[in-house]
This record gives sequence, structure tokens and C-alpha cells, in this order.
Amino acid sequence: MKKVTKNQPRISNLSKSSLHIGTGDFMDLVSGDVFVDKTLLIKDILTDGDLKALLITRPRRWGKTLNMSMLYNFLRCEVTQNETTRELETVNPHPGLFDNLNIGKEYPELTASHQGRWPVISLNLKGVVGGDIQTVEQKFRDIFAELYKKHMYLMDWLSSPEKKGNFIAEAEYFSDVRRGKANLAMLQKSLYSLSELLREYHGQRVFVLLDEYDAPLNNTFLKPALYEQVLIFMRGLLGDCFKDNLYLEKGIMTGILRIAKADLFSGINNFKEYSLLDKRYAEYFGFTSAEVNNLFEQPYVKELIEAHAPDPEDIKVWYNGYTIGGVTIYNPWSIMSCISEGGTLAPYWVTTGSDTLLRNLLKDSGDLVQQVEQLLTEDAIEVKISPYINMLDMDHNLKFWSLMLAAGYVTLAEEIPKQSSIKRFCKVRIPNMEIRATYEDLIMGWFEDQVGPSYYIDMMKSLFRGESELFSQILNRYLTEATSLRNVGLSGAEKFYSGFMGGLFISMQKDFAINSEVESGQGYTDMLVIPRAERSRTAVIFEYKIAKNQGALAGKVQEALDQIDDKKYITRVQFYPHIEKIVKVGVAFCGKEAIVETRNIELR
Repeated sequence: MKKVTKNQPRISNLSKSSLHIGTGDFMDLVSGDVFVDKTLLIKDILTDGDLKALLITRPRRWGKTLNMSMLYNFLRCEVTQNETTRELETVNPHPGLFDNLNIGKEYPELTASHQGRWPVISLNLKGVVGGDIQTVEQKFRDIFAELYKKHMYLMDWLSSPEKKGNFIAEAEYFSDVRRGKANLAMLQKSLYSLSELLREYHGQRVFVLLDEYDAPLNNTFLKPALYEQVLIFMRGLLGDCFKDNLYLEKGIMTGILRIAKADLFSGINNFKEYSLLDKRYAEYFGFTSAEVNNLFEQPYVKELIEAHAPDPEDIKVWYNGYTIGGVTIYNPWSIMSCISEGGTLAPYWVTTGSDTLLRNLLKDSGDLVQQVEQLLTEDAIEVKISPYINMLDMDHNLKFWSLMLAAGYVTLAEEIPKQSSIKRFCKVRIPNMEIRATYEDLIMGWFEDQVGPSYYIDMMKSLFRGESELFSQILNRYLTEATSLRNVGLSGAEKFYSGFMGGLFISMQKDFAINSEVESGQGYTDMLVIPRAERSRTAVIFEYKIAKNQGALAGKVQEALDQIDDKKYITRVQFYPHIEKIVKVGVAFCGKEAIVETRNIELR
């Protein structure tokens, strides 16, 4: 069958109807009300020297899938059947789509020479999840079957009179994969085989876009035997596709982690990788400061957020803070979710994934808990990290902090000099307000693992009943079992205990407003706990004091209670119409010991 190359009619008048939060489809996003143009990423990849394979790692929901979709829709040609002649035609499916975007306006010649002109293999491995190798194998079968179905014209071509007999083995293999009949050993060559056929059909080499390449491995971290089996498959798949593949133009991979085990990437020609430690490509994943400022200047966005966040600076404080190669980057998922919710500040990103692995790493490590507590009370701490993750043989602490950095739970506090060693000491910090809540939640989970969740419930009930003895008893158990104070001197003690108490209350935020260091009366109380009207009628005022020794605890707790009265801290609380009772709580700390006293005020 003769192939004819032509262009389809130009797309115009794209509808503007919504924000399209969470979409990984570039065609969907470009038609929305708000679009942040990242198309210059295409130019940088196309002009990146003799690059054959590229890996970019970023946290979840940072635009990896969206950028891969953008590359796919820019590069790919499409094979269709002419309704009149019944011949197969290779066409540009989206002519003109990129002309008015950044790449089209700044690099029109590059756009004209590449857009819609390449055979492309696009694959996302996010859905490969299973608790045993049989389930994982079936997931791989399904994914590769769907991939081959997208190129069904190759089967027709292989069966054509001029080709029949020359590609018998290839045709049989294509049929097996398409029908889900191939096992893992056979599937290892699936990307290589498809690239070979596409090169033969189109007469030019192939782009391979492999999104979430590490997902099958990430999903088996807690099952070492299964992890090893998946690793063996991935080694073969990537090796066949990216090592010495004569049919490959360029391969682009994305993921959260750079897997370091057993030569997964060794031998790949002209292979480059860029993580959160590298400036290259930093501006294309997440929003830059300029892009965020531009978003908040758009009339549509201003109208959406004015009810809850008339000052966009409040949103920036919540979601900024990442530093990549000296570039400030905002979490894109949280920014767009906040806009779509009318400017309401909430932990949108942290609820999109599981922290089970991090909790498991914390479970048996008091040293890590101490470091997390320290991170909550200091601007930055020094830890050892590696951009290469080996889940089977890696040092426990090195694994934890490397994962925390790669997953977006910490960011660099200062740039790391280039070093030959893959293990580096660096200072990290909590990026923003949203992520801080995650740390407090991790500490809370550690508390519950050590002491038991029932004690937490009893503790909170005793607090709102003003029962200081039971509250003090359980608080001391938490201090004894779940904290490490070796690096907390007197100068940092107040901040430490404030973070510790804030962590205890993190799980109550849905039903209570938890405010630390809030102005009230004639001063600033350490913490106010104010219930939503439908949840409770009792508010709590906390004041903390630090004693130099245990003998001074009793005096300090009285000093704390007196300060609540002297500074008239109840002023901020007593005028809430639904509050009928206030519990004033004085807490005095000394090392791993605390005493608590309460005074109750009935307002109505």
C-alpha cells in the first residue's frame, strides 16, 4: 500500500471552559481557561546535543505526565486510512496547534520541521500495581497490548503482499503482544521490536516516551522478593530499548526516583539524568515565580480567589519554597487546586499519595524521628542524601532522606557543590506550610505506633473535660516513648515543645481551628484550639513554660496559668457565640517530663 503524507485542517477556536485540574492530557489542558505554557521544554530536548536517552525525576503531580503528553502531541505523526482510496496515509494530527504557543512563536523553523513528523512510542507504567508477580505480569500484558493496538496499521502492513513472508516472526510476536499472550520474558523486547517496525514503516527513527518508568518498582518497595523480580524485567525492557538501539531517535523517561540497582541504566549511549539537584529543565516542572505572578494577574483567576484569598501572597506562602538549581519552584498541583477552590488554603498535594513507605522507615528509627522533630523546629538540618535510590541495600537513614528529597517532602536549603561521590551531605528544609503539616502528621503516626491510638483519644477527651491529671499522664507517656531530646538545648526548647504540641493536634484540624502564637488580649498565647460550631462548645488556651530542672516545674506551670489571666488571653475566644466553656491549660516542660494544670471558665 502506498503511503501518502498530508496535513489535516488546522485546529482553531479552542474552547475555554474550565481549569482541567489534574489532567495529564495536553490536549485537554490547552483548551482550558488557565494554561501555563511549558512548550519550550520541547526545544530544549530536541536541541540537547547528541542525547539518546534522558531521565527526568520529579515528585508526583509535578507535571511529568502532562509534559510527556505535550511531547507526544507535538512530535507524533498519525497513520489513518483514506476513506476514498482505502490507502494508509501518514498525517500531522494537529497542524498549527503549536504555532501560537511559545515554541511556535520563538522557534517557528524548528516547529515546522519537527511538529507532527515523527513515529512515537508513548507508554505510562503508573498502573502496574500488584501484590504478586502474577498480578504484575498481567498488568504489563494489558499495558503493552494497548500500546500495540495503537499501532494496528503495522499488522495490516506486515500482512500486505509486498511484506508477507519477510516478517513472519515479527508478525507473530506483534499478534501475541496485542492479544495479551506474551509473558514477561517475551515482553522485555516489546519496545525494541515496536521501534524496529516503526522505523521500517516510516523510514525514520523513533521517539520513545516512557512515563512513570519507576512506578512498578515503587509499588513493590515493601516486598523485596517481588521488587527483585520486577527489577529483572525492567532491566531487560530498558536495556533492549535504550542500549544500542539503531531504531531509536531519542528516549525520554520520567519518574520519581532514579533507581540505582544492578545496571538498570549502564551502557545506554549518551544517557543523561536530571533530578531535583540539577538546574537543567528546572523551570519546566512546577511553576516559576513569574508564572505564578502571571496566573494571579489573570482576571479569571482573580475572580475565583477573591472570596478566600484576596491577597495572592498568602497562597504563595503556602505552596512555594522549592529550590531547584537556584530556581524557586511552586507546587503546580496545589496552586491550581487552590485556585479551583476559590483560594481556600488546604493541603491539596499531600493528600494525593500515600506516605506508608516513609512511616515504615520511621517506625524503627528513633534517630530519624529526632531528625524530623529537629526539622520542625529549625530552619534547616544537615542530612546525607543520594540521587540514586537502592531500596534493597541502602543505608536506612540515607534511604529515608533521599526519598524525602526525591518525593518533594524536603528541598535544598543551599546548593550542593558537584562531587564525585554519589552520597552527599547537604542542608534541607521544609518547603512550605502545606508540607509542614505532613511532618507533624508523620510524628503523630509515630506516636500512635509507639503508644497506641486509644491513648490519644483518651488524652483529647480529658483535655476538653479539663481533667489535667489524665491529660498530664498521657502527655508524659508520649514524651517518654516518642521523643528524643539530645540536640534540644534551652535556647531551642520552646520552639521544640511548641512543634511537639502542634504535632499532637494535627489530626484535629478538620474539626478545630488550631492556632499557634496567635495574638489575643495583651499578648500572644502559645496555642488556641477553637472548635467548629457543630463539633464542640469548648475552647482551649495553652501556655507553655520551660523549667531548668524538675524542681522548678510546679512554679513554671503556675506562671503559665497566671500569664493566661494577666494577658487576658480569653479575650479572643469568649466572644465566639458558640463557645460555652474555656479550658485554660498551663504546661511546664523539663526534658522528657511535663506537668499540666487547668482552670475552667463557664461562659454561658
